[in-house]
Amino acid sequence: MGGIWEISVAFGLIIICALISLWQSHDLHKDLLLASLRTLVQLILLGYILTWIFKNSSALLSLSMALVMTMNAAIHSRERIKSRYPGILLDNLLATTVTIWPLALLGPQLLHADPWWRVELFLPFLGMLLGSSMNGISLGVENFSHDVREKKDEVLSWIAMGATTKEATLPLFQRSLKIALTPILPMRRP
Repeated sequence: MGGIWEISVAFGLIIICALISLWQSHDLHKDLLLASLRTLVQLILLGYILTWIFKNSSALLSLSMALVMTMNAAIHSRERIKSRYPGILLDNLLATTVTIWPLALLGPQLLHADPWWRVELFLPFLGMLLGSSMNGISLGVENFSHDVREKKDEVLSWIAMGATTKEATLPLFQRSLKIALTPILPMRRP
């Protein structure tokens, strides 16, 4: 019964936000309501799936679910990017696998989990890391694409003067990388 009360309170707060959006003419009310309903359905389904996975825990099941989660994160980060190129899905998949999986495998070991693949530790840890990486990838790639378009003449000038493509775009890449890591890294005070 407590779960229904908590969901009702959360949904009530979303309705308040939607009403404020409607009142202020921000035109976000439909998106807020649809996204909250979609999230509710997804969380209910995820709860049933995770309950089954936790009851039937095995290394193979844990790794299979991790692969599905990683592929899902790569696809969703690609969908958030407006400026796409042919190999973006593979790049997203490799970036998330190479950077996130070692951390996700190390996390349960730092907590002295026995066995190391204990799904109730490994999968939530992996999920949190994948969520952060999806945002970072989307922000970084979108910002880099935007900057290259905006500073196209400057980049071409550097290349015309003998710079490699990497050298000509390095400041744009560094800026995009900093923006991509902003949600993860603490802000430095001047």
